[in-house]
Amino acid sequence: VVVIQIMVAIVQQWIEPIFQKSEKPFTSMDITLRVKHLVGLVAPTHFLWLLLFFLTHSYLNFCAELLCFGDRHFYGDWWNAQTLISFWNTWNIPFQKWINRHVYAQLVERNVSPTKAEFLVFLMSAALCEYLVALPLHSCRLWIFLVMVSELLVAVFLGNSFQGNYGNGLVWLCLLLGPPLAVTTYFHDHYIGSHHHSRSISAPLASDHRVFLQLY
Repeated sequence: VVVIQIMVAIVQQWIEPIFQKSEKPFTSMDITLRVKHLVGLVAPTHFLWLLLFFLTHSYLNFCAELLCFGDRHFYGDWWNAQTLISFWNTWNIPFQKWINRHVYAQLVERNVSPTKAEFLVFLMSAALCEYLVALPLHSCRLWIFLVMVSELLVAVFLGNSFQGNYGNGLVWLCLLLGPPLAVTTYFHDHYIGSHHHSRSISAPLASDHRVFLQLY
């Protein structure tokens, strides 16, 4: 409950004021100001992501304790990942094991090459993330899917050029910029759809913190 209240406070006191100031960027498509607000969203959205990560794995540990489940390896040291692929394989191990067993292994058994099977598994993961966001917002804009695909392109074309600490820096750069970009684009679509014909901009925005909580 305390963690959820902290998340609500971050949305209401930190994220919402940024969007209340972003009327001009969204209506006039001023790229400079949109980038400015995007940078301002890096810290609060990353805090929300970390809190959601904490809640998720606390819940998994709680369930494992109740069920006397011995395997508590729910995540690896994703913060030390030197490639995006390593990050994806370590930050959510239960899902990784599930999709490898029920999707990847089944594709390989049907004579699909391992490379193609990994690519299809990644696309399925991106589609599931998109679905989890689109469901509460009642709209599918494919922004989450595109962000994940862009990260895949970064991993493929820049993975060999960034090794060691540079690779870890690239992982953190994608991690910090990914969620703010997704939140910005989804809120932009929500704003256009809900407030394009509204007389007052600030009043309706005051109640839209629910959008961000739905995203997380």
